[in-house]
Amino acid sequence: MTNTIQTPWKTAQKMPVWLVALALMLAPSAPAQTTTGTISGTVTDPSGRVVAGARVSVTNEVAGEARSATSAATGDFSFPSLLPATYTIRIEAAGFQAFVSKGNILTPNARLAVGELRLTVGSVAETVEVEAQTAQVATSSAENSALLTRDQ
Repeated sequence: MTNTIQTPWKTAQKMPVWLVALALMLAPSAPAQTTTGTISGTVTDPSGRVVAGARVSVTNEVAGEARSATSAATGDFSFPSLLPATYTIRIEAAGFQAFVSKGNILTPNARLAVGELRLTVGSVAETVEVEAQTAQVATSSAENSALLTRDQ
């Protein structure tokens, strides 16, 4: 009579490949940690009609990094995948004064909806400047977010 000791390696070699693949597919994976956010809004004229084709830019007030886009036919604009920071939004369109909104705070995983940004009739050389005074609350989503520290 021979005593055979089965090592875990030999047991694993006998396990069917499909069973290993199934176990790996069903194993819970860690959700991706995202720290970026989105700034969105709608460009309108003084009467509330949408302004299509306006040049919209967002600038990180600390780093100076800027991104720009053109408002859609619906007047909407969106800047996804922005790093958390304080941003300045600038809008320019022919026949309107340039619009500037400073102090827009974007937190991690946030969707900052700035709402309707109303342009004033005039020349692009003139600028209407708005300073954000209060913390903005994301009302477009019930999603929770939190600030991350360097130690997390």
